[in-house]
Amino acid sequence: MEHSFNVEIAKEYGIVEAILLKHIYYWILKNKANNKYFYDDNYWTYNSTKAFAELFPYLSKRQIEYSLKKLIDKGLIVKGNYNKVTYDRTSWYAITKLGYSILQNCEIEMTNLSNRNDENVKPIPNINTNINTDINNNNPIIPSSYFDNEELDALFKDFLSMRKKIKAVNSDRAITLLINKLSKYDDKTKIKMIENSIENSWKGIYELKEEKKKPVYSDTFSTEGRRIF
Repeated sequence: MEHSFNVEIAKEYGIVEAILLKHIYYWILKNKANNKYFYDDNYWTYNSTKAFAELFPYLSKRQIEYSLKKLIDKGLIVKGNYNKVTYDRTSWYAITKLGYSILQNCEIEMTNLSNRNDENVKPIPNINTNINTDINNNNPIIPSSYFDNEELDALFKDFLSMRKKIKAVNSDRAITLLINKLSKYDDKTKIKMIENSIENSWKGIYELKEEKKKPVYSDTFSTEGRRIF
């Protein structure tokens, strides 16, 4: 996994701030393209500090909280709350006009620099047609959310954290298999299945067993039964 940031933004606001801003920008553009999470005239992305710390394992929660607050204080992003459940600690972030302006200006500068370099450098002949031109195919960006249901998404991230603690590898293939297994069920059942795995410290997610219903006897029947026997 490789992370990058804009040098000019890092010089002005800090390296961690530049990394987080780029991550937020990426997911907001993606949500905008899919017309998702549009509230109060803004497109949003959401994540908890815990999830950010998993995405960027070289940063502490304290660093992340400080840098997000700095981005808010500097007017580059705003924080919101559009969670459907009150106990959900996930925070929502949108980029301000100032933030968009800075990011887009940096993109223009990078494009101009790239164009100037292209004019000055002769192309290298292609000596190996089998080379994969997409270098980052093996380093996909970790999504900020796995499910649209906020409660389900937060719980699934907690499950992945638990897996990590018990030395299970959260590879792309492993996560895909887990999500595919859950896809057959409704959200309510998915939540119960994940809760069951967390409670039992299981690495996998399993189908719920049907609870056997115990026979119910009335007080009258029980009393009569005692008299007979």
